[in-house]
Amino acid sequence: MENRPDIQPGFTRIDTIMEVAAWLFIIALWLVVVFFYEGLPQIIPTHFNAAGEVNDTGDKMVLFFLPVIGSLMFIAITVLSRYPRIFNFPVDITPENALRQYTNAVRMLRYLKFVIALIFLWITVVVMLKAGGETSAMIGAWSLPVMMTLILLPLGYFVMKAVRER
Repeated sequence: MENRPDIQPGFTRIDTIMEVAAWLFIIALWLVVVFFYEGLPQIIPTHFNAAGEVNDTGDKMVLFFLPVIGSLMFIAITVLSRYPRIFNFPVDITPENALRQYTNAVRMLRYLKFVIALIFLWITVVVMLKAGGETSAMIGAWSLPVMMTLILLPLGYFVMKAVRER
């Protein structure tokens, strides 16, 4: 790792779009909680079973955990993405492939940040709607597979791309 080039990949249009969207999701996450907090009942849903039914409740103050945890993950990934030189790669990094591999790895983290912000925003909105008495199926047996697909399928794509583009 000591011999790896210390270069920072640039932004493409898609990178900029994902970055801006991720920031907007994080900002929206905080705004939703702050603006609608007072109108929520004191006891809100805090956990759902696989069918999307509420199976645990708690004080509405717990709702602030979602933006805090989402923001901490967002910040950690943002900081980490500034140092692609220290990442583990499935291929050897050389001066010839460094920029290509770093760009792919940073784009993967940018996508992950985007999806995490989106998922935290969605979960927050679902909790708030359920707390307000909304009974529509915004969460259910399909939720976890969809979230896992949004995270794992693209990560697999980026890892395969790294191996293919040695």
